[in-house]
Amino acid sequence: MLSSIKKHLFPHHKKTDKKWLFLSAFDTKSILLWSHGVIHTDKTLENLANTIYTGLMAKYEKDIKLIALDVVTDYQQETDMQKIIATSPRDFWIFVATIDNTISGLVLPNTQWVADMQQALYILKQKHPQLTWNINVFLFKTQRILCPKE
Repeated sequence: MLSSIKKHLFPHHKKTDKKWLFLSAFDTKSILLWSHGVIHTDKTLENLANTIYTGLMAKYEKDIKLIALDVVTDYQQETDMQKIIATSPRDFWIFVATIDNTISGLVLPNTQWVADMQQALYILKQKHPQLTWNINVFLFKTQRILCPKE
């Protein structure tokens, strides 16, 4: 699977690019087996792909049918709550983290039952009740690249 990741990722991005990256593994029934991502990195895409896959996903290889790579193409840290609320959860991911980065969470675009960013924030608060609202908020878009098992 690592060779498939590289085969599909590097025609679109340079190996030396330093971008945020998320990998999600799905089984033959399209059920999510595992997902992990890296935000705020100084590592290259090649290094991230190797590290995430070999360190965390390789043990699932026999069950994986498809890996989705989400490479962040555009992001912004947002402090204006009105702008956050006005952002479409259909187009943007939302990532929140405490100022010291000890607690974080994210909501993907088009998440079922999320009609607006207020709902996305509510879900994050429910999932991580220890989140205070002294947080950093990032809104971002990704390019999704699908890597089928070869």
